[in-house]
Amino acid sequence: MKLLRAQGLPVTQLNTVFQALMLNKIRYAIPAWSGFLSMHLVSPINGLLKRCYKYGYCLKINTVEEVIESANYKCTKSTTLSPLYFASNQATKP
Repeated sequence: MKLLRAQGLPVTQLNTVFQALMLNKIRYAIPAWSGFLSMHLVSPINGLLKRCYKYGYCLKINTVEEVIESANYKCTKSTTLSPLYFASNQATKP
């Protein structure tokens, strides 16, 4: 990221790289370990995300809590809007 910024990559494109490399790794792991996170573990991750904003790698300050909420929303939305969800619910009704 530092090298890309030094080579003159615009902030919007740095944000895209940040989303793809950093946040997607966190989003990928969130379902497995979000229930085990304590404030002791969340603080360093939030610190890393704040430093990424400070260094200009992303356009807004992200937090672990926001990532968890967005992952939960996307998971709930994808299961409730799935055609298989509707089919299974219709099959169980008398």
